[in-house]
Amino acid sequence: MEKVFGSTRTCPARGHIERGTVMTRLCVVCTGRDADALITHAVAAADAGADMVELRMDLMDDPAEELHSAVSGLQTILANVELAASLRATRDGGSFPGTEEDRLAILGELAATGVGWLDLEGNLPPSTLDDLTENARRAGSRVLLSWHVGREEDWDDVGIRSRAAFKDGRADAVKLVLPVEDRQGLDAYLAFSWSLSKEGVSHVLLPSGRLSRLGRVLAPVTSTEWVYTELGDTGYQGPLGLPLFGELEAAWQRMGMRTVPGGLPRPAPPLEAKDAGGEWTLLALLGDPVSHTNSPVVHQAAMRAMGMRGAYVPYRTEPGDVAAALADLGVAGALGCNVTVPLKVEAAAAVDELGDGASRSGAVNTVIFREDGLTRGENTDVDGVALSVQELIGEDGTDRTALVLGTGGAARGAVVGLDRWGARVLVTGRDPDHLASLISDLDGLARPANPLSLEDHMGQVDLLVQCTSQGMSGVPPSGHLMPVRVLEMVAARAVLDMVYAPGGTDVVRGARLAGLPAVGGERVLLHQAAVGFRHWTGLDPPISGMERALHAAIGQ
Repeated sequence: MEKVFGSTRTCPARGHIERGTVMTRLCVVCTGRDADALITHAVAAADAGADMVELRMDLMDDPAEELHSAVSGLQTILANVELAASLRATRDGGSFPGTEEDRLAILGELAATGVGWLDLEGNLPPSTLDDLTENARRAGSRVLLSWHVGREEDWDDVGIRSRAAFKDGRADAVKLVLPVEDRQGLDAYLAFSWSLSKEGVSHVLLPSGRLSRLGRVLAPVTSTEWVYTELGDTGYQGPLGLPLFGELEAAWQRMGMRTVPGGLPRPAPPLEAKDAGGEWTLLALLGDPVSHTNSPVVHQAAMRAMGMRGAYVPYRTEPGDVAAALADLGVAGALGCNVTVPLKVEAAAAVDELGDGASRSGAVNTVIFREDGLTRGENTDVDGVALSVQELIGEDGTDRTALVLGTGGAARGAVVGLDRWGARVLVTGRDPDHLASLISDLDGLARPANPLSLEDHMGQVDLLVQCTSQGMSGVPPSGHLMPVRVLEMVAARAVLDMVYAPGGTDVVRGARLAGLPAVGGERVLLHQAAVGFRHWTGLDPPISGMERALHAAIGQ
């Protein structure tokens, strides 16, 4: 990336979440061995849309020598991105290798730079803290006093000290890193923020421990000023152990807790920090990716209409991690979760028991966390497909032929749903081993269709059901089995695409242009979501309200 020195860099405006007068911001933690590397990292964070950057000076080779160049360079370059800076000792989770005397001397130099926020430990000697605070404010900085709490039983003591520091003017904001290991801790974390907010204490409240990632996704329902993240391309977190910026930003956007530049507004979840300790419902979605999902819109609309407090959390989960993610959600007190690509088959092996549709398909898209601690897997894609096809074509699928494109978990649920409808089912896909496995596992519910000779079925297909990820955000259609091409090869008389997009996917639009009945995955999503909501709550959600919320979210 080209560095821009000696000029002002204006970064793209990003949406925030209003909570009274507080806006929850995303702060990217930036590192570099020297000033140039640190500046490069910070500029990349700003370009990605970060609201703030924290400069980790303790990770520089020579912070005493480089800090002035780094801070002054970024103050010149970044016009509307707030800067924070810290210099942590190893005992406080940092990496500064020198003596405490050396560290305090460098902090004194850092205080004189006028960096936006100077992060200081709340347990520093009072006289030292007073001197650093006075110097920082004289230079135009604000002071963030931090406490890392190791045990939940220490929360009250740290709460008293942090409130006092803010109220007597020693801190412009306080930061508390709190262990969150289970639902009780999650409730305490939310309630702690609510109590600070009621007293007018500006704070940055960060969960650590087992449920840290989940707590940071939920952070905007609190009054925390900002949340720390890292840049990165893969995994859940970067080398510092923080959630990735893109993952957290996408989750907040999908939950309606951060606006999308130029995008449509989404209602925030019906949950506030003051609800902690009461009855509130936690639901989630496991998948990779989950940045495209509109499930939070649908389920949060259902909760709001039913007068429920709660949130539906996109919880990105990589293949191989489903069992661990379910365990985390279990201790977090989740009522249930959905599972999307590519994890539906893995989820079937991770739950304690399977419902009929899940057992027949070998795939799970809905998990219920039972009161006895066990998990039950259902496949509501089965219901979603059967109901959507009935709306599209008619109640009875007898004597009709459906061709399923795809061999993953979505295809498995679709086959069982089409069988329930009464159709004769063919399945095709790019991978012959996956196709053979699906046909074998479904034990006679479908027959294979050779992907190299689909023209043999010309005119025989009443319904094409598209179950691959092609057409999903970030997955452009391609290859021999591109859905539009398959539609042409078999001359199907109707189309159901399990993927949805504003205005319809390519194959849905192509079918409609040809005068064929066609519908996208939004109908499947609505029907399967309603069935899943009943599994979780025992209540019948208002499908019309869920549909209005979904159409508003996708611009239809």
